[in-house]
Amino acid sequence: MMVIGVVGGIGSGKSTVVDIFSNLRKIYIINADKIGHNILKRNGLAYKKILETFGIEILDEDKEIVRSKLAKIVFSDKIQLNKLNSISHPLIYKIVFQEIEKYKFDYDYIIIEAALPIEIGLMKLVDKMLVIYADEDIRIQRIIERNNCTYSEAKARVVAQKKWEQFKDISDYIIYNTNNLGDTENQLKAFIKKVENK
Repeated sequence: MMVIGVVGGIGSGKSTVVDIFSNLRKIYIINADKIGHNILKRNGLAYKKILETFGIEILDEDKEIVRSKLAKIVFSDKIQLNKLNSISHPLIYKIVFQEIEKYKFDYDYIIIEAALPIEIGLMKLVDKMLVIYADEDIRIQRIIERNNCTYSEAKARVVAQKKWEQFKDISDYIIYNTNNLGDTENQLKAFIKKVENK
């Protein structure tokens, strides 16, 4: 069993690559972003601390955190983003670690899909880091279509994240994910062949 980190900026196509991977090998997927969403829910591990930090203005009528409201606060203010990360990242790491321990004997690969591997501490948990790259314009367009947001909101999310060079520095292998899925799949097959031949 091998633990693979699949990382890249928002809109780079991490989920697409993971979907292709699931068709090629028996994998267990841990989505760090989904864990991050779940800990914000009303019964989630981060809920109380998030409200103490950001106030009840981010709640809806059911007292659930509206992530778009929280995002508008943190993606335009680095200090606020750091506050959010200091609450959420240790919790995400703990849950990811527990998932790996639970399923490590049942799958060929455990895939950790994450946007912020270093900050969350995932470098300590993975055997190989697979970095997904896409041009900024492609990423922004994907975010607009997926999140139904404006160009400026999508751009702000891209700018708030790591620069490409920082992802490149931690990579064991890079996949260039344009909009040609066949090409993306061929690159992924090459990566799998490489790690399985060692």
